[in-house]
Amino acid sequence: MPVTFRVDPRSPDPAVVRQAAQLVRDGLVVAYPTDTLYGLAVDPRNADAVRRLYDLKGRPESSALTLIGADVAQARAAADLGATAAAAG
Repeated sequence: MPVTFRVDPRSPDPAVVRQAAQLVRDGLVVAYPTDTLYGLAVDPRNADAVRRLYDLKGRPESSALTLIGADVAQARAAADLGATAAAAG
């Protein structure tokens, strides 16, 4: 069952952010607003969570997903990067 948290972008409540982070750690999918529409977040190291994301998006697992990280080291810790992506960092 979906759970909704309201976050004030100017003053986010740390407790709410911790709750959302815990959901991701638990292997669930978290939707968050972006400048265009929304994003879906999962722990990329959790195969069940990634499969859940593909199912929600209705996409085959052969399709690429966007990986957002704070820096290249974080991205490398989360995924196996191809030669082109690894060279960029």
